[in-house]
Amino acid sequence: VAVIGLGLFILTHDLRWIYAGLSAAAVPFLVGLIWQERIPIRQLLKGRKN
Repeated sequence: VAVIGLGLFILTHDLRWIYAGLSAAAVPFLVGLIWQERIPIRQLLKGRKN
């Protein structure tokens, strides 16, 4: 996914494609972490209380 973003950046010279590609590439990694830790979605949305 990041490679596609890089390719589109080369064609259009628009940095938003790189950001979009890296963001999309991070999604499976983040989902894996959430699944591994079994973090409830409600807790993610609410944030941490210190």
